[in-house]
Amino acid sequence: MNVNGKETNMQKVNSDCTTLVLGIGNEILTDEGIGPKMVKKLEVSFPHEDIQYKTACVGGLEILNYIHGYDEVIFIDTIKTKNGDPGDVYFFSPENGSRPLKIRSRHN
Repeated sequence: MNVNGKETNMQKVNSDCTTLVLGIGNEILTDEGIGPKMVKKLEVSFPHEDIQYKTACVGGLEILNYIHGYDEVIFIDTIKTKNGDPGDVYFFSPENGSRPLKIRSRHN
């Protein structure tokens, strides 16, 4: 795949896969590594020919390199909330999305 004149190795492994489950974070950093750890467990527990599982330690627009070409993408990542407790699960979609508390990423 060529993105902004740069060659990237992030291509769909199976062109028939329509869904990507992407775990975002750094496994070396405690709670920041939950995304990749969860995706690896899900891949073993719920293999499916239409789902591809990947991990990434990036943020911002660079994430587009990973999600290009998929019909659906499920992100698994950590977030900081005002009133959340560790282990709380939140579901976001474009329809119910809200403005983030801060516009920055620890992945950059």
